Amino acid sequence: MTLSLGGPMPLSNHRLQKSHLDLLYRGQGSAELTHELRITEFSRRLLIVKSVTDLLTGRPEFLGNLPPAAHALDLLQKVDDDDRDIIRDVLLHPQVGAWAAYLMRRSLGFVESDAPLWVDAGVLHAVAFVAAVRHGHDWTTLIPARDGQAMLPGLGAAVFPAHTRWTVVEAETHAGEVTLRCGGTVIRRPVDGEAPADDTGWRELRQLSLGTDPALNVTLDDLDPFRDLGDPAEPRRLPRAEADRWTALTAGAWEILCTTHRTSAQAMASAILSIVPLADDGGNVTRSASTGEAFGSVLVSEPYDARSLAVALVHEHAHIQLGALLHLLPVTTGGDDEIFYAPWRDDPRGFPGFVQGIYAFVNIAGFWRDEARAHHDVVAEFEYLHARRQAELAISVAAASGRLTEVGTQLIARLADRVAGWSGDITTGAPFHAAGVVTDRHRAGWRIRHLTPAPESIGPLATAWSRGDPAPLLDPGYHVVAGDKRWSQGQLALARRWATRGDATPTPRLRALGVDDADAALLAGEKPTATARYARRIIDDSGDLDAWSGLSVALDGPAGRTLAEHPSLVRAIHAGTDDFVKDPVALAAWLSQTWHDR
Repeated sequence: MTLSLGGPMPLSNHRLQKSHLDLLYRGQGSAELTHELRITEFSRRLLIVKSVTDLLTGRPEFLGNLPPAAHALDLLQKVDDDDRDIIRDVLLHPQVGAWAAYLMRRSLGFVESDAPLWVDAGVLHAVAFVAAVRHGHDWTTLIPARDGQAMLPGLGAAVFPAHTRWTVVEAETHAGEVTLRCGGTVIRRPVDGEAPADDTGWRELRQLSLGTDPALNVTLDDLDPFRDLGDPAEPRRLPRAEADRWTALTAGAWEILCTTHRTSAQAMASAILSIVPLADDGGNVTRSASTGEAFGSVLVSEPYDARSLAVALVHEHAHIQLGALLHLLPVTTGGDDEIFYAPWRDDPRGFPGFVQGIYAFVNIAGFWRDEARAHHDVVAEFEYLHARRQAELAISVAAASGRLTEVGTQLIARLADRVAGWSGDITTGAPFHAAGVVTDRHRAGWRIRHLTPAPESIGPLATAWSRGDPAPLLDPGYHVVAGDKRWSQGQLALARRWATRGDATPTPRLRALGVDDADAALLAGEKPTATARYARRIIDDSGDLDAWSGLSVALDGPAGRTLAEHPSLVRAIHAGTDDFVKDPVALAAWLSQTWHDR
């Protein structure tokens, strides 16, 4: 099989075994499935790299004073003729995919940059140079440098004095040795057996090799400009102490996965290729991300502990796996308008991202379920029950959306079957109660912030309420609007505290996040007290959205259900009534008399 990047490519179809497709539909994996997905992703990577080489062959001016694209293509073909595995590893390096996709977007005018185009286009020569180094092929070329850094994807970077932002570096490899020259400065990559040191000008991309059965081999990437999700990012070299902590956390996470989640670990071992540390945003929450253009790359902020990193890897591996399926088969139809309620997000989501979230959260729930069963700790129980409830809510929305392909319908149905099989696990106790409260309250909180009733529906209801007439049945005319993107952190933190410690005391930190004694009473099961406190807050300030969502959970019966389903409508009626009767509990009860099943 020829690489054929310089000419017509042979075409073939990929076929997934039914057993592998069944695993994908259930959000599960195996080492064999990952192997198949790597093959399909390599085909996709070849296609996008060919798009790049076709672009640069047809527009040689894009490379500026760098060698023509044929110089890199000839080298890649020679290496591929001798060892396809090397080419596969080089091109499947996640940041190579991210670079190729970025360059194509830039060439089509979808992104803007102050960097000369040759700086982005010239990465092709850096990729070819890495192939030469790995193969032991003697070769010389020119590669670009950004702010003095010349990146060799998957190997490391040479850092030169940055006299100008964009410079050309001569790269030479001979007998496996690497030498880079720029402006009179010469930097050599340490050969095997030599300890790499940043102060020599060469920064080796740190490689982590963890475990044996299965083994995880990943890069800890703090250097590559294309390690982020969007525009090229500046390098953020981790100090040795931070890198050591990341190594320890990753080793701990991998041990957890291999011990308690062995099947997942086997699937992830060759699917997670790169870990990109994200800067701390001060939110005290582990953030993670991935992209289909960089198969195998996980971006994650420094986690609290190894288990937090383990669940982040499970989360992103689910996205990586579904992303590979989406490159083969369509799952959704329609647009990407952000109108869907995702229980794990405070803002509306587009449908493709919503389905990705469902896939991830089923796996998150599965992780915490295994943790709870293995260790019998309340932390894992709460996280499992919370994620399970989130997945259940989202699956019901997706199933009724009308935006699923045949494949998507199968996917959601099989995920639903998997989650339904867990329904009898835990049905009592503080974690169960807290997970229910925080999930139901989040849904009501989202609906009051993002569902706006039509103005013509509010007037008749407000008039009927003022007159003491029954509430007329009508279409609320909801439309989804943007709103606060983050608002639920305090409620979730208090629920975790109650579930794991049996303590709902609003600490100063929690009060700063908007939590008060009404919220504590609700979690403690003191519904009459919570109802009175929320009602008082609403009478004092009808714009207290958290009080409305809290009241919807504190109220039992039809009134609570109606308020949970229509909080923005009830609030609009309350605000549109000049009558002296401002009791939100009475208003919810009144509306529920005719709206209890709507």
